[in-house]
Amino acid sequence: MMHLKRTTFVAFIVLAMLVGAGLGVYGQCYRKTDDAKCKSEMQTSNQVSPEIAKSCNARAAEFCKRYQTQEGFLKAKADENAAQLCGVTTASVKAAQCPKAAQGGSLAFLGAYCPVEAKPVAQKSTADIKVASVKRDMPGVGAPESLDFPTIERTTLSNGLKVTYAQRTAAPLTHVVLSFDAGMAADKPGARGLQNMAMAMLDEGTATRSAQQIAEDKERLGAVLSSAGGTDRSSVTLSALTANLAPSLELMTDVVEHRPDRHTSDNAAALVAAAFPGSPGPSPRLSPGAEPAAQPAADFRLDVPDDARLAARALIGPHPRYIVVHASGGRAIKQWDLDRFAAATAAIARAVGAAVVLSGAPGDAPLTAQVRAALPADIAVVDLTGRPDLLVLAAVLEGARLVLTGDTGPMHLAAAVRAPVVAIFGPSMPVRYAPRSTAHRVVRVDLWCAPCNMIRKPPARCQGHTPDCLTGVTVEAVIAAALSLVAETEAARA
Repeated sequence: MMHLKRTTFVAFIVLAMLVGAGLGVYGQCYRKTDDAKCKSEMQTSNQVSPEIAKSCNARAAEFCKRYQTQEGFLKAKADENAAQLCGVTTASVKAAQCPKAAQGGSLAFLGAYCPVEAKPVAQKSTADIKVASVKRDMPGVGAPESLDFPTIERTTLSNGLKVTYAQRTAAPLTHVVLSFDAGMAADKPGARGLQNMAMAMLDEGTATRSAQQIAEDKERLGAVLSSAGGTDRSSVTLSALTANLAPSLELMTDVVEHRPDRHTSDNAAALVAAAFPGSPGPSPRLSPGAEPAAQPAADFRLDVPDDARLAARALIGPHPRYIVVHASGGRAIKQWDLDRFAAATAAIARAVGAAVVLSGAPGDAPLTAQVRAALPADIAVVDLTGRPDLLVLAAVLEGARLVLTGDTGPMHLAAAVRAPVVAIFGPSMPVRYAPRSTAHRVVRVDLWCAPCNMIRKPPARCQGHTPDCLTGVTVEAVIAAALSLVAETEAARA
């Protein structure tokens, strides 16, 4: 039994040596680039039988065959050992793959490794191109036809609106353009886009029509109503059937309604109420020519925070009784004479027994300095020019016995906190811009040209100097209005 096992073990060792020798030669075969030479060497070396050599060659050929494809070529190019072993070259892959690529293989591979034969294209010169031409004589110069321009008619409506009319009868349409001399250039730096937004909201509703009703009326009348805005102009355009012109104009009027007899805050409230149903609307309408003092008070009051009141008291100091004077008019066309401001301020302060608080924006410093220099030395003065923010200024105004100013922003702020206000008006229309409170007086003069409300573009005769409508406002008239208002408000407090 032991002899048999030893014999079997020896036979197994011999077989392993033979197989190992065959595998060694097989590995050497893989390193050959010529399979025929590899086979010849293995057959003549007598290291393995012809059957093992045949198997070696077959497996080597199968290994290299896998590299004779597009993907295999790319792998072989990245594997230098495989490329050397199998003799992979660009030429060999072209020879193996170009026929397949041409039959629907990879176009990318075809373009990269398979040359395409370029066929020459016959070139033609422009001389070979024949174009048929017809010779025509130039027409003679005749007499120009007469141009038929429509007659231009001009008129001015009772509300001051200027109308330019040109009639054509070719189509039963009337085209109306309502143009305003103001555009996006008038937007304040912190409110860019306000003009465009206002123009876009015109058809979002009115006091009598919703946006849907406006759209239905336009469709019913066959009218086209649109708005547009530019840098210096804003316009509303109506294109209507002439037969429906009257109701179409009524619709246009409702959309662009401008009520010169209504306060600007009411116009703004009407716009907000139309855009946001449920919002507070405008105050009751005044009849034309109503006195500014008869304007109803607004239904709101600005609540001043307590910390703003504390800051205001710290700025004013030991002066519990004071009047506020805001001398700057904001524009030259609205600026009352500064010496008159100083004279009226001194008289009012002495009569009321109050200190004077001067207010203004940082750019108003030269104006307030001139007023302060003209005040008598026995009057206590607190100069707050450029110092408080808006809420602290509101608190300062709230505690004042009187606020003396022109048609300015602080005038409206003082009215919002229910401070007594004396406002000096020149070209501004009081019915549209007066303070919205009962405790106010507007001092102005009646002239044939005033109030013109031409604030942005004053008349030429009013530029470069104080306009006549402000020159006519006397110091005595301002003092009388101020003392009357102070007496009235202090009696109401008592």
